[in-house]
Amino acid sequence: MREPLRETTPGSTLANFLYLLVGQAVYLSAGFLATMHIAQSLGPAGFGQISLGLALASYVHLLAQFGLPTWGARETAKTPGRAREYAQRVCCIRLSFWAVVSLIMVPVIWKFCGPALGRVFLLYALAHLPAALSLDWVFKGLGRTRVVGVSIGVQALLYLMMVSLLVRGVEDLLRVPLSLAVAGLIGSGILVERLRRMSPGGNHIPGPFLWRDVLKECWPLAGMGLLGLCIYNGDVLLVGWIKGEEAVGVYGSAYKIFYLFLAVLFQYFGAVFPLMSRIHAVSEMGFQSVLLRSVRHMIVWGMLVATAGTVLSRRVIAMVFGEAYIGAVPCVALLLWALFFIGINSALSQALTAAGKQKQCVKILLWQAIFVLTLNVPAILLWGAVGAAITTLAGEMMALMPYYRSHWHLLRWQPLRSLWVAALASFSLGLCLKLLPSIMGLPVSLLTGVGISGLVLWITKEVGVEDWLAMKRAWREMGPFSS
Repeated sequence: MREPLRETTPGSTLANFLYLLVGQAVYLSAGFLATMHIAQSLGPAGFGQISLGLALASYVHLLAQFGLPTWGARETAKTPGRAREYAQRVCCIRLSFWAVVSLIMVPVIWKFCGPALGRVFLLYALAHLPAALSLDWVFKGLGRTRVVGVSIGVQALLYLMMVSLLVRGVEDLLRVPLSLAVAGLIGSGILVERLRRMSPGGNHIPGPFLWRDVLKECWPLAGMGLLGLCIYNGDVLLVGWIKGEEAVGVYGSAYKIFYLFLAVLFQYFGAVFPLMSRIHAVSEMGFQSVLLRSVRHMIVWGMLVATAGTVLSRRVIAMVFGEAYIGAVPCVALLLWALFFIGINSALSQALTAAGKQKQCVKILLWQAIFVLTLNVPAILLWGAVGAAITTLAGEMMALMPYYRSHWHLLRWQPLRSLWVAALASFSLGLCLKLLPSIMGLPVSLLTGVGISGLVLWITKEVGVEDWLAMKRAWREMGPFSS
């Protein structure tokens, strides 16, 4: 018996986020273990070649996406009865884009970067084919994130198992993207099969799907993604071009830790974005409440992560990647402080996108990309990979002002209280991690620091159960996904 597609009340934002968080925790843990194995097996030079190939292939992934998953999640949240129609048509567009971009980029990379990097790029481009078929955005729009968590968890565990068995030395370098491709196909297949088993329901709402209108609406989202990739990916390519593959390997190890926390941030907004999109059309006060809470959460979470990462960066790099990568320590600290600003900027940009103001985000990102790319070259020449990390941090700080100004009428000075509370909690955490490990060991010190910082947040009532209950009430006010 098929499950109805439309007569479904979404879980709370907390439930949706937790489903994604559990799947993402498995994904990140398995991916991190796989990265450790790959980095230690290939060495800085081989790991640098993998990082360059993946960085170049990211443009294939982005151009194949063309902003369609974000658009699809938003439209599915508004009209869930058309979810299967959106899935079919969006996948067709993304597959077409993936084929065209791959056919153009593969010979160009092969000719100008050489056969060695060309082969790595080709296999990573193939590994992005499952992403073009992925339907995670459909289930996020429907508020059914459990299957998304299962999919990404299975994909990560398969990838870890394959690289652990197949990658033993630098001669096995090409098996890394092949393992990613196989695991991705299986993960995407789970989502396709799940959607196939869901019936469209008796109240299916037919409607026009005008290709030109869809692409016209998506191009700002694609532009945002491309500019974001230039900001967070262009520095890797520039480090490789200016300093060589070994420097990319060292910088890439810092980026892996950065992406570990960035992925958690993306999952948070994967749960919040459909709520923002849906509530914006109904209640400005509700939209203001969700936005303010998201900004508060990002301030607290981002500062705690950045503080802990700064104190523990040397231990983590030495333990995970080995002493050969110890030059990445300052890069980790700088990138995690950039993450603090990325969280706040993401909350503000997601709110603009939910309100249909993508073009405003494109303008901000354009200025940020110009600033970062212009500053990156002299910074890398002077300070190497550390200069690239400094530029990333400076770019996020610069972008905060225009993002905040766009929501000034909703936020005013309210987030300042969150800022000082987060600073107090982070100071407590950092002090514990700095002074206590020599007395009681790192695990106990970390637990003590987290407990004290949590107590500070609870006493000040900055982040608590009421935040999640408020978002849960907002979901319920929106009613079932039947409009």
